Amino acid sequence: MKAVRETLLSLLKSGTLAHAYLFIGPRGAGKTSTARIMAQVANCEKNQGKAEDLEEPCGKCVSCVSLTEGSAVDVIEMDAASHRSIDDIRDLREKIRLTPVALPRKIYIIDEVHMLTTEAFNALLKTLEEPPKHAMFFLCTTEAHKVPETIVSRCSVVKFAKADIGEVVRSLEKAVKGEHLEIETEMLEEIARATDGSFREGHKLLEQLAGRGEKITLEGIRAFLGIAGGESVATLVKGAVEGEGKKVVAILDELEKQGTKPAVLVTSLLKEVKAKMEEGFGSGQFGRYARLADKLITAAEKIRLSPLPMLPIELALLSVAVSEEGRSAQITESAVSPKKELSQEVKQETETSTDSIITNYETSLVSIDRVKSEWGNFLSDLAPHNQSVAGLLRATSPVAIQGSDLTIEVFYPFHKDQLEQEAKRRIVEEAVARVWGRLRVKCVLGKRSVASKEDTESEVDKAVAGQGAGSIEEIFGV
Repeated sequence: MKAVRETLLSLLKSGTLAHAYLFIGPRGAGKTSTARIMAQVANCEKNQGKAEDLEEPCGKCVSCVSLTEGSAVDVIEMDAASHRSIDDIRDLREKIRLTPVALPRKIYIIDEVHMLTTEAFNALLKTLEEPPKHAMFFLCTTEAHKVPETIVSRCSVVKFAKADIGEVVRSLEKAVKGEHLEIETEMLEEIARATDGSFREGHKLLEQLAGRGEKITLEGIRAFLGIAGGESVATLVKGAVEGEGKKVVAILDELEKQGTKPAVLVTSLLKEVKAKMEEGFGSGQFGRYARLADKLITAAEKIRLSPLPMLPIELALLSVAVSEEGRSAQITESAVSPKKELSQEVKQETETSTDSIITNYETSLVSIDRVKSEWGNFLSDLAPHNQSVAGLLRATSPVAIQGSDLTIEVFYPFHKDQLEQEAKRRIVEEAVARVWGRLRVKCVLGKRSVASKEDTESEVDKAVAGQGAGSIEEIFGV
């Protein structure tokens, strides 16, 4: 991605490498891969002794080769999800003070760093405050709001965003060239659309397809990924908004027989509905598409819990189809005075569109999963404008979206009382509206609300002292 690549290249030009970096972004965006590349930069023979104009790794020297092959003993990768205790970090602190065995710099890459315990974070903080000159840290996380501000403030923060289809395709093309595969760009685009902006997922899917030992075809890719064709998706949406329930059921039955994955299908349906909403904004049909979008988002959240994963999608489509079918019947029955009844029907549709539907236009396409994945970035962007509110929100987690209500879990009564004050609530909702559209924010107490008074006061102090982080999006080296 262009922005992160340019930012890190500018750091290389200046010759300034920080002792600790915090990489924030969704899964598969390239955080760990970027950390490995930066480890090569720091240890490449071409860059030793330079005070500026550092170069990209040569890939040929002993340091670069050992890193590429994964044999460099001075580059240690940790998964904080399974090494999260204070003992793990104490062990890290002891080992990192030892001089490197073979490389100029000793590198620690800690993935999912937000999973560390409070005690482990405190131990890590002491090392970040007084790091050995030969040490570098790369902390990677998908949930920045769970990383203490004391840690964030001692790192150079880089934000990664989901890659767009073109960026994933270009990354896949490099793999295709390197592996001498025969696959057309159109097929790579199909794979990229199924990855939801994840480079890692894209390469994983390509590897699986290539490993089947069959000629890769567009039809084969769709069958493997469980993707419904564009024509089927468009017909389902049209059938729902035009009240053709029987057609909807027939197409869904056929897609299920073909092995179409419900999670992939609901995403394709939402994209089609979003496009139709934008085409028909302000018209009578806008309200129908907006209602369908709202129901599909609800269905998306229920798919993984349903014993019949396709059923939530069917219910969403049919609930709109049945209402439209009834509306059409009502208009037909009014044929004796069609002008009057049709005028009233259009008026009702327009009023619906310009009132409740138009209010929820932006939020109708926002899922709780998206809010969760972007929560850390949201807090970092809010902090420079209102540090105290951002600090309070750092001790919260978004848990649900129902209609136009966003529910956030608050773990301390003090936080809940503060965030429910009119002035602070308005600040939060205005900030939320800028990112995800208009949502009413509601607070509920989580299990940790029974914490001791001392714990509560400690968390309050941390929240009020919350600081923001820098903002850079996209990935280096693609």
